[in-house]
Amino acid sequence: MRGNASGLRAALAIAASYAMPQVVLGQGELPAVEWRRIYGEEPGVSYLHSVQQSSDGGFIAAGSKRSFGPGGRGGSEASPSDTYVVKTDAEGGVHWERALDLSEHDVATCVQETAGGGYVLASEDDDLGISFLAALDGSGGLKWTRRLQGSGSAVVEAADGGFAVVGQVYGAQSDVRVAKTDLQGELLWERAFGGDRDDWGISIAGTPDGGLIAAGFSYSFSEQLQMLLIKTDGVGALVWQKTYGGSAGESLARSVWPTQDGGFIAAGMSRAFGTFPWFDLYLVRTDASGGLLWERTLGGAYDEYGYSVEETADGGFVLGAQGGGILVLKTDSEGREEWRRSFQDAAVGFGRAVRQSSDGGFIAAGQSFSGDAQLLKLSAVRPSGGPFLRGDSNDDGRTDLSDAVFALGWLFRGQAAPACGDAADSNDDGALDISDPVYLLSYLFAGGPAPPAPHPEPGLDPSLDDLGCGTL
Repeated sequence: MRGNASGLRAALAIAASYAMPQVVLGQGELPAVEWRRIYGEEPGVSYLHSVQQSSDGGFIAAGSKRSFGPGGRGGSEASPSDTYVVKTDAEGGVHWERALDLSEHDVATCVQETAGGGYVLASEDDDLGISFLAALDGSGGLKWTRRLQGSGSAVVEAADGGFAVVGQVYGAQSDVRVAKTDLQGELLWERAFGGDRDDWGISIAGTPDGGLIAAGFSYSFSEQLQMLLIKTDGVGALVWQKTYGGSAGESLARSVWPTQDGGFIAAGMSRAFGTFPWFDLYLVRTDASGGLLWERTLGGAYDEYGYSVEETADGGFVLGAQGGGILVLKTDSEGREEWRRSFQDAAVGFGRAVRQSSDGGFIAAGQSFSGDAQLLKLSAVRPSGGPFLRGDSNDDGRTDLSDAVFALGWLFRGQAAPACGDAADSNDDGALDISDPVYLLSYLFAGGPAPPAPHPEPGLDPSLDDLGCGTL
């Protein structure tokens, strides 16, 4: 492509099509994309709501799958949805996948590996107000299914064996429902929680004392929808329930996780803290009794919805979110943002769950914009000052037109930030601006100078500046 003047004019036309900059800088270091895989590509729509690394180093994920007849996605009416489960190796390659026809419109909301080596998943049919537990063996063979009344938003293996499910039951109002089953899915007990108005249960986890912590949202204790946490003992007796959030708008919990200090971290969304009508990510840290330690709202250029939270190996937290695309956000132990990676290009799509993997990286589950189930694997945070290839803005190991387009998308359209600031600094002037993609386009198409070292092979930065790999 070198020396092609018409190609340069075409490429500069791309640059001219971008409007005023919408640059949003994060803090801390950034992980790189290791791989992206899509699943369920036959005509239809599929989605992954839940993901977990399995004990063999691969991943187990679950969601929904809906097939189309002749004409594909733009043709005939879709069939009812099925519960969809996919097991992969460490690189995202499919070991097996299953579509389970549990009801008319069933959707898997959560999947967990069990101590026995198989998998348990929760699925629900909102249209009928029912839910299911299903157990699979290690090869994906169906062992049993059990039907429960009410929704089933999440499942966890209990400390004393069996499974605990959270959702809601419907009557004059909806109440949070926590149910406990044995290892065969047979109901042992169920409890309803909340107040005299509508309450919803979305997430559940075991606690070190053998009890359970559930999260959701409630209208029962305020005129505004508020985040709700419910702590029970091992037999479902209420220990405490508390709400969180401001009075100027709604606050919701979508995920809860026990912290190493015996307390809890909950994540969701809120527009109760001066951002109405826009939602920000909402993060709440409590002590073991539900006492508020701190709360944070983390906003960006879009409505941002938090769907998962997990404590990371360094004592901080990683959030899986949706905000104009897939959003992965990392905080320190006090909820201060360290970095975020936002994936908003046409190939990526929508995000739900994020978990830290055993290599220190992260796995994200969701849906591509084309309507396929998707897993996205991120590396561990790249140390600042590590090797990189100058001009490689999109971190794919080479320099070409896609790097200039990627840089322009970040500079002018608020799209994903480069994983390595030094790599995006194509002219090595210590700043990131329009001159970098223009410099790269001139090199590629008009015989301009090559990017300074390290180029054309990766290496360390010989220049002294404030950039680094992971500074955006």
